[in-house]
Amino acid sequence: MDTQEKIEACERKKYDGNLLFKAENFMHASKKYEKVELFVVTYMLIHYSEYFYRRISMTLNLVYNRMNFIDIVGCKVH
Repeated sequence: MDTQEKIEACERKKYDGNLLFKAENFMHASKKYEKVELFVVTYMLIHYSEYFYRRISMTLNLVYNRMNFIDIVGCKVH
């Protein structure tokens, strides 16, 4: 899987997490968001570039906002 395919897979997981979040399935949404976070952090450590950072920063903001909400309602999966 090349970098572009990995980014697309990450975006699909974020989309799936959003659907689960909207359906108020917070525990499963949290798992999807955590996978996105793991990919982003790992990729940035290995292949840091300004282009990638700008492209994924909005995704990270959404992920962290949703994860914070999940923490607030007490449903975060550990």
